[in-house]
Amino acid sequence: MQKGFISLPIAIIIALTVTVLGGGGYAVYKVNEIQEESNTAVTQLEEKIEQMVATTTVEVPAEFEQATISESVATSSSEIIIETEPVAVKVQSESVVPAYIAPEAPVVEAYIPPEPFDMCKNINGLQTQVPDGYKVTGTTCIKVEDKCPTLNGIQEEIPDGMLLTREYGCISERDLDKIEERERELKQAERDAEVLADECSELKKAVYEMDQEMLRIQSAYQEKIANAYANGGGTMEGLNAQASNYKTEMSNKLYPIEFERNTVANEYNFKCAR
Repeated sequence: MQKGFISLPIAIIIALTVTVLGGGGYAVYKVNEIQEESNTAVTQLEEKIEQMVATTTVEVPAEFEQATISESVATSSSEIIIETEPVAVKVQSESVVPAYIAPEAPVVEAYIPPEPFDMCKNINGLQTQVPDGYKVTGTTCIKVEDKCPTLNGIQEEIPDGMLLTREYGCISERDLDKIEERERELKQAERDAEVLADECSELKKAVYEMDQEMLRIQSAYQEKIANAYANGGGTMEGLNAQASNYKTEMSNKLYPIEFERNTVANEYNFKCAR
């Protein structure tokens, strides 16, 4: 065992050797190279150690044994040759975060609208849609005949269960039967009203004529009575008796006419005065 001064790099190598042989830990070196380039990192470390050996000396404690070190002394300077076992160096590389590269902005081409399509080439002008009331076949638009204008939408054919009528357009048979029945009832009511009007007119006319006949009879007998009193020709009792006879004759003639007149008038009131 030799006590003396050796350079700092030699002391570091000796410390690393003792540490590896004793199992006390491992050297950690932070480098900027990836783990696959560890050999290059070791080479660079050795070059730095050689540079430091020329300028720095360190006193090495006597307890460090140099079993594998051989020395050769020259006249002008001391040259130390150190033979060591290979040292496994674990290099822990810092995680490298890739720089953010902004994506290239997409190139937006100018929008060119498509040319409008003419749906109906047989109609003047540009028709981008099929006009109302037309249907399209290829690029030809044909006007559609609506057979049922009273129904929603265009009916090219008469729907099942419906009839085409001049008065009501397309209508179901059931609805048509109801309408026809109602029309028959209205027509019958009109005929009945016409007949009743004629009857009322005849009744009214009959009442008027009977009233006129009774007035004529009354006027005639009143004239006879007046003439009898004017002409004289007898006693007053005789004239009164003759006048009474005229009144009796008048009443006999008026009674049947008046009875019939009242009957007709009652019928008129029942049928027509409503």
